[in-house]
Amino acid sequence: MNWGFRVSFVLEVLEIPRSSYYRSKNPGFFLKGRRGRKERGYAFNVFGGITKDEEIEKLLLWFNAIESPLQEEYYLKYMGSKKIARYIRNVYGIIVNHKKLHRLRKKLGLVGKYKRRERHPYTRSRSITVTKANQLWEADITFVKTREDGNAAILNIIDVYDRSIVGTYVGKSCKKEHFIQLMKIAITKRAKPQIIRTDNGSQFKALDTGIYMNEENIIHEFGIVRNPDSQAFIESSFSSLKREFVRNNEFKNLEDLCEKLKVYLSFYNNLRPHGSLKYQTPRYYTEFSSQNEPVYVNP
Repeated sequence: MNWGFRVSFVLEVLEIPRSSYYRSKNPGFFLKGRRGRKERGYAFNVFGGITKDEEIEKLLLWFNAIESPLQEEYYLKYMGSKKIARYIRNVYGIIVNHKKLHRLRKKLGLVGKYKRRERHPYTRSRSITVTKANQLWEADITFVKTREDGNAAILNIIDVYDRSIVGTYVGKSCKKEHFIQLMKIAITKRAKPQIIRTDNGSQFKALDTGIYMNEENIIHEFGIVRNPDSQAFIESSFSSLKREFVRNNEFKNLEDLCEKLKVYLSFYNNLRPHGSLKYQTPRYYTEFSSQNEPVYVNP
């Protein structure tokens, strides 16, 4: 008897994937076997030769074997396959597709469990265009737990143009004088920014901070309350710091935290490819790239 139910309705009730149902109705699928081209077992390199997959696997195992957080390469294993593939090309000249690299990492058991990121609930128009370094900085504070000294504050300043961390302060607390002093150090080492954007923390809204910004002729912008999208770039850098640095280290005290953080920040600025920079490092993007594009920033 024909009850007139749609196939999609029956599959939904029985909790059977539609792809499985229609694939079973095509006997040719089982005769063809595995789809796609055969693995060739090597990758080309920038020198015109080839590098066998075995050599790439040895390289991946070496990355994974580094156990000292005081070595910059320690953090390579915590990056995604796209970033590792670009790092291998930049440093070793091996042109390996990130999909193939992911298969090799999975084969070696080097792929961690994927965690889906939460999307920000806000979407805002893009109206500010950053075309050069020191045009727009962003600053923010995060906290990291240590065994002996409790929570430690990390204040970072990032240049939106090339995503480089231009200044860092670590302490048991972070006050207005710490922010002002860090600004002075960053300006001495780099240059004076036209604009700096922060949230509405007391360190940033203090009277002394406002006086300093006016004296230096720096425009100080404040983000929207409870909207991290207003400082998207510094928030993104803190997300990477927590995922790659904090999650994979233990900190005895402030001194231990500072020692390890110094190594990670060097890795972040000099070795780590950034997806938003076309998988270039901040250092390369600023000094060597001739194809830099404008950065569109939320107001």
